[in-house]
Amino acid sequence: MSSVVSKMIYFGYFLKSANYKELRQNINFVSKEKEVSKIKIVGDFLSSSIKYESSFEDYFDLRFFDMPKGERKNYATTGIMKQYHTQKNQKKEAEYFRNKFLFSEKFPSYTKRSFLQTDDVSEEEIAKWFVTHESFIAKPLSGQVGKGVEKLSVNDFESLNTLITYLKTNKLNLLEEVIDQHEDMSSLNPTSVNTVRVMTDLHNDKVRILGASLRIGMGGIVDNMAAGGIAAPVDPETGIVSGTAMSKSVKREIYSEHPITGAAITGIQLPYWEEVLKMVRAAALVVPEVKSVGWDVAITPNGPAIIEGNDNWDKVLWQMPQSKGLKYMLDSK
Repeated sequence: MSSVVSKMIYFGYFLKSANYKELRQNINFVSKEKEVSKIKIVGDFLSSSIKYESSFEDYFDLRFFDMPKGERKNYATTGIMKQYHTQKNQKKEAEYFRNKFLFSEKFPSYTKRSFLQTDDVSEEEIAKWFVTHESFIAKPLSGQVGKGVEKLSVNDFESLNTLITYLKTNKLNLLEEVIDQHEDMSSLNPTSVNTVRVMTDLHNDKVRILGASLRIGMGGIVDNMAAGGIAAPVDPETGIVSGTAMSKSVKREIYSEHPITGAAITGIQLPYWEEVLKMVRAAALVVPEVKSVGWDVAITPNGPAIIEGNDNWDKVLWQMPQSKGLKYMLDSK
């Protein structure tokens, strides 16, 4: 497929899939903030979409409106990441990362917690699991960005039947043991498990670390940026948070300390960093047909534990905290 045809196919997809309500809000904000006409903004993101294979959301998430046009070519955009993931990751084996229960079965020595898929067991087996898991995490088998994830307690329901009905009604068919995170991680935001996303690339049986970002919740039970969380850059060599945290919002709030807890963010040392790197390097070899993965790693009092792996990991979480384009790393060996 020629480059021109590819660009036009992506452009058509972006036109079809855009969230136009959010797009209008972003255009209005940038127009007011930068004192630029809305027509000029629309023309700029449309031309950027064709030239750089960037989605309309990329234009605002990566802040193309706030940088010289010459810098935009340095960013891995939606179209570029789609080509990269397609080249690196085989579709059949990617199912291990799309289905959360398959992931738990494939990576038991890395997840380090108990799981139960409720679709495949009797109500008696579910009741038995609840005996040792009074509080638990419930989530859909598939899904991303923390959608549908709930933290529940058996004591919140009148009866076991009421609880099971609730799980079925809301399609919460995967139950997980609650993770006890390291006190340094909990102090950032105690309502969520605050994880570090580490991106790996497997080439000729060697695992390369593409980058790392610390994700922190903002009062909710998940730390995903799409759910209102914030993210900060992590130096992959040292595990030190090397810059400020920021939101995904077009307003781009910046924090050196957590706005709710007051905990320091910039400059902190993440616990067990050598163990984190060792774990993701080993995990990256388990399914070699999926050569590039974004690993979400929790840090417990006893060391790291992988929450999940993402075969189509997010380019915004990768590049935005670094405030620079990292497309060059996709071509490096």
